[in-house]
Amino acid sequence: LPCDRVTVPGADLEVTKSVDPEKGSTVKAGQELTYTLTFDNDGKAAADVDYTDHLAKVLDDADVTSGPTAQDGSDLTVSPIAEQKFGVGGTVAAGDTVTVTYTVKVKPDDERGDDVLGNFLVQGDDDPPPTCAEDDPLCTENPVGQIEQKKSVDPSTGTTVQPGETLTYTLTFTNVGQGNAAVETDDDLKHVLDDATVVSQPKASDDSLKISEPEGTHYSITGTVAAGKTVTVTYRVKVKPAKELGDKRLANFLLDPGTPPPAKPECAEGDPTCTFNPVGDLVAKKSVDPASGTKVEDGQRLTYTLSFRNVGEGALKVAQTDHMAKALDDATLVSGPTSSDEALKVTRSGSDLAITGELAPGQSVKVTYVLEVKPHDQQGDHQLDNFLTRTGEAPPTSCEPGDDLCTINPVVSASGASLLPDTGAGYARGAALVGLALLVVGAALVSSRRRREEDAVTVTHVGQ
Repeated sequence: LPCDRVTVPGADLEVTKSVDPEKGSTVKAGQELTYTLTFDNDGKAAADVDYTDHLAKVLDDADVTSGPTAQDGSDLTVSPIAEQKFGVGGTVAAGDTVTVTYTVKVKPDDERGDDVLGNFLVQGDDDPPPTCAEDDPLCTENPVGQIEQKKSVDPSTGTTVQPGETLTYTLTFTNVGQGNAAVETDDDLKHVLDDATVVSQPKASDDSLKISEPEGTHYSITGTVAAGKTVTVTYRVKVKPAKELGDKRLANFLLDPGTPPPAKPECAEGDPTCTFNPVGDLVAKKSVDPASGTKVEDGQRLTYTLSFRNVGEGALKVAQTDHMAKALDDATLVSGPTSSDEALKVTRSGSDLAITGELAPGQSVKVTYVLEVKPHDQQGDHQLDNFLTRTGEAPPTSCEPGDDLCTINPVVSASGASLLPDTGAGYARGAALVGLALLVVGAALVSSRRRREEDAVTVTHVGQ
């Protein structure tokens, strides 16, 4: 290797500088580097030593933790560090090798300078070179890699999500340092998987990062990101149906390898490595008075109640539609609709009512209105069907028994007879009534004829 060799009569001094980890290797915050200055005299006489070690480009990125110290028993002296340098003086005996060592520790990420630890050893009071040449044995250089990692989610952290909704998680790894930087992190889903299912496995945007198979509740991400580069990892989860939800709180954490997830699904304020999405769970119901299935008459009034309750863990946006078309062909809206709380707003568009707004966790709101059954000759199908759905969903064709999102009330005449539309069965009933009437008339005629015949017989006997 090239070296700085000083020759004096009978002396042959070779001076080198080294570092562990080796020159050119990337280091990171908290890592320690050990520098060694070596003075090797291969000559026949003692060699004088007068060198200065310049640490200015080290001390902006690291702190000295031990030394500098000359090897025990040597004739070298080391001055204290002053003005970001120290001197080494004295002699090295013929045939001896003497070292001076010291250790530095890389500063935390937010406290460093240019992220390059440059160290220069020069003879006497010479100025250090501006840069460290690769083949220069009197200088070392170690770039610092710095990974900035963060986690995001769409919809954004803090947003309430719904059963059946899909969330996309993105892990971002950016190297803002001067050297290649290692990534070693765990993405823990413990507080996600009780409420959601992974529907798209994690995938990296570059082959430099590898994602392990699921290990318990986490994935391990490892690899290297080049200086100035960004690599992302993305995956998707789908919120479980309402009846399968756990604590209704999706919290997701990036952690150091082997670190257990937090006991509670909570993110510290401003933590870029954690996301949190509460699950809103809307319980919507529809009822009518008189009860669904009860027969009603012309002119009767029915009171409808739409109930909305947020049983989830986050504020919940409500977008529901009450479909009245199959009721308004037989009845007229005479009162309402009215919301019990300004949290929900009700607007009418044609035969539909739109219910919109936001409910806090645990909040309940009711919407009520009244319909009055039309006169018989103004009715449509003589049956009041009413349906509540999510906005954008078409109502069902009929109200099935046990469905608490719809009501049905048939209309009957004052005598209790159904006013449903006539069918072939109606004509049959009419024909049967006509036949019965003819039978009654025929029986009456027969009875009258018999009475006349009996009267005639009686008269004949009297004549005799």
